[in-house]
Amino acid sequence: MVDDVQDGSPLRRGVAAAHLVFGTATALNAGTNAYFAFDRAIRLTTPGDPALAGRLWDAFLAALRSAHAGQALDITGHRAEMGHAVRTGDAQPVLALVRLTHRLKSGAMSAVGFETAALVTGAGLRRHHALAAFGEALGTAYQIADDVADLRGVRHKGSATKQAGEDTRNSKVTMPLAHAVTLLPRPRLRALWDTLSAPDAGERERAEVRDVLLDCGAAEACAREAEDLLSTAWTALAAVLPESPRTRLLREMAWHTVRGSAGA
Repeated sequence: MVDDVQDGSPLRRGVAAAHLVFGTATALNAGTNAYFAFDRAIRLTTPGDPALAGRLWDAFLAALRSAHAGQALDITGHRAEMGHAVRTGDAQPVLALVRLTHRLKSGAMSAVGFETAALVTGAGLRRHHALAAFGEALGTAYQIADDVADLRGVRHKGSATKQAGEDTRNSKVTMPLAHAVTLLPRPRLRALWDTLSAPDAGERERAEVRDVLLDCGAAEACAREAEDLLSTAWTALAAVLPESPRTRLLREMAWHTVRGSAGA
C-alpha cells in the first residue's frame, strides 16, 4: 500500500489500489500498521523461547531497514547515473545501482522469509546462509522480472493486473533501461532518454520508449540475469537440502514466481 502511494500506482493485483479506494492517509496508516503484524506472529509461535523470538525480531527489523533503504534509492530515480551512462556508454554504475536497489528493496524481504524458516527449524549455519541467500536471489530476480512486466503489462483472465508503462510514466530508471545502454546505438539511447526525461512527453511517445526497450533485447537481458541469479543461489541451496518432492516443489515455485511475474 505504501509503495503504491509512493509510485502513484492505480492498480494492485488487478483491482484499484488502496489509496484510490480509501484515500492516501488511510492507505499509509494501514500499510505502516502492517509492519507490526509480525510481532503477534512471533509471540504466538515462540512461547517460552525468548532467544528465538529475539533472533526472529533481529532478522525482521534488519529486512525492514534494508527495504526502506532500497525504496529510498528507488524514489531518487537513478537519473544522475543514467545520464552518465547516456553520455559515456558506461552502463556499469547504473546497473550496479539498480541491482543494489532491487536487492535491498525486494531481495531483503524475500530473504527474511527464508531466514525465518531456517531459525524456527534450527537449521545449521550452512543451510541457514544458503536459505537466506536463495531468498535474496528470489526477491531480486522477481523485481527484475517485474521491471519487464511493467513494459508489457500483465493480464489475468482478461483483466489487467498491472498496467503497462507505470515506470515510463514516472521516468524511472529500471533494469531494462539500464541494460539498453549497451544494446542501443548511442544516438538512439540519447533520444530515448530525452523522451523519457521530458515532463511533457505524451502516452504515444512513452509507448514508443517501451517498444524500443522490448525490441532491443533488454527484456531478454533481464530474463538472463534473473535466471542466473536464481540458478547460482539454487545450486548452493540444493547442496544442503535433501532430495525430496518438497525440495523440487520449492524450486518449481521459485521459478514460477519469477517467470510468471514477467509474463513469461
